[in-house]
Amino acid sequence: MYSVVYKTSEKWKNKSGEINKLNTDWLFETDNEYGFPVVSSSPNFTAKDLLPFHLAKGQYKDDLNKAVHFFIDDYKFEQIWTTPFKYIPMFRNYGNIISPDFSVYSVQPYAINLFNMYRSRWCTRFYQEMGVNVLVDVRWADKSTWDFCFSGIEKHTPVIINTVGTKLLMNRQMFIDGFFAMLKRIEPSDLYVYGEYMPVEFELYFDKVTYFESFWEKQRRKIAEKELIYFH
Repeated sequence: MYSVVYKTSEKWKNKSGEINKLNTDWLFETDNEYGFPVVSSSPNFTAKDLLPFHLAKGQYKDDLNKAVHFFIDDYKFEQIWTTPFKYIPMFRNYGNIISPDFSVYSVQPYAINLFNMYRSRWCTRFYQEMGVNVLVDVRWADKSTWDFCFSGIEKHTPVIINTVGTKLLMNRQMFIDGFFAMLKRIEPSDLYVYGEYMPVEFELYFDKVTYFESFWEKQRRKIAEKELIYFH
């Protein structure tokens, strides 16, 4: 890890709130032109199920074998970037998390996409440094995002991808094209998949594929099971 000393903060002999909003007190080594921290998945990631961040704050005992994920709207987990130290105890308690995935969209300004990807990489590395096991999430939009979306991830590491939204035809081909570009760039060792619709037969490209049910898939299944019990 390395850090940057700003002349202003050195002169003031205290910490600038504006500077700290960008978490510049914690900067990590990089291997890419974007300055993204270098990340790889923690080797001892062990979770067999996932729990969305906004439901994880209660820390119910039955959920402590799950990994906290961020496949939810960005506003629901913005605080892990703005107040990262606050969530260290909670994430350590669970033990495992998925990389925070601040959104990248083809219709979003390039600067916002770049900043969101930096935040995703930074949070991944920061929480690993704090003793949390993290499984690296890979996401992308159209071809113009591939280079920075795949930057900062070490080759041959396990990764997780999110297929939510690929049931829509307008998103499906974009996902498929990016998936094969990701294979060439990162060459992941193992694949984890979150979602319901599978636009690619992933077993053709990996010896080991682990699937996680989406939140809404679980909810529908629970409702169906209750209805089945009720009608019987």
